[in-house]
Amino acid sequence: MLRNKTQMQLFGKSPFRWPPAWTHRVDGVLWQLKLSPAGRILAEVRHPERKTARYTCLDERSGAVLWQDLAFDEPWWIGVEEVLADRAYFHRYRKPDMPQHAGIIAVDLATGATLWENREYTFVLARDNEVVATRQGFDALRSTVLDAATGEVARELGTDVAALHALRAEHDARDAFAGYAWPDPLDQSHPSWEALSPALAPHIPLQGIRGAVDALPLEDLLLASWHESAGADGLLDQHFLAIDAPGGTVVYRDRLASNVASPSIDSFFVKDDLVLYVKDTHTLTVHILPSSAALP
Repeated sequence: MLRNKTQMQLFGKSPFRWPPAWTHRVDGVLWQLKLSPAGRILAEVRHPERKTARYTCLDERSGAVLWQDLAFDEPWWIGVEEVLADRAYFHRYRKPDMPQHAGIIAVDLATGATLWENREYTFVLARDNEVVATRQGFDALRSTVLDAATGEVARELGTDVAALHALRAEHDARDAFAGYAWPDPLDQSHPSWEALSPALAPHIPLQGIRGAVDALPLEDLLLASWHESAGADGLLDQHFLAIDAPGGTVVYRDRLASNVASPSIDSFFVKDDLVLYVKDTHTLTVHILPSSAALP
């Protein structure tokens, strides 16, 4: 990505040091992102006004589109349960506007092809070559293990709800988010308040901030995001900033959102050596951290 005039103005005569590695823009709202352990990003793209949902899969290193515009016969009431290395599992809903999930759709993450669907069971968890699911029996909730490749019943687990909860707890206890990091609100209760606030103060306006400044210190970089007034109408702009921590030099900044009514909850996150955020609800932006700043 080449520098433009605005970027040159931001950094003066200094080089544009930390541009995004890649960006991907979608026609719609990037509703959520699911990252696979195998280096793929499953992006959920929704059109709220049309009530449609589609899915695109990207390579996390290059941003290359592996497949896109996957849609189901149910255009809106569909969602993602879990993403593993080679498969993604989707669910339907029992009824529109109701939160209860129903059914399981297994999709090949490499191609976007549907491997199987089972409308009789509800997804609980996926591991290795198995999917644990439940089905409401005549007298009790019954747990079943399905073959991940075919969706066929592999074995029955019975009606022991406590055992099912223990299995779920064991699954959740696995460190599925190893290598991830998220920013924390920067206030006087933050453990690095005294170190971080002087570094950010020259670059963030003292007036007009709405909500907290989200900050994430890494080895050689300090990342931050905040909302500030966009004018007298009360609307806000969301900003992103990256500072070379040893020197205090701004190496990148961008506006993530313009003229929003209230501060958003999510700003950016880190996975291994990648920094990811969504700009203007429709552009996924990915930076690669220098090796000294990447998460261990």
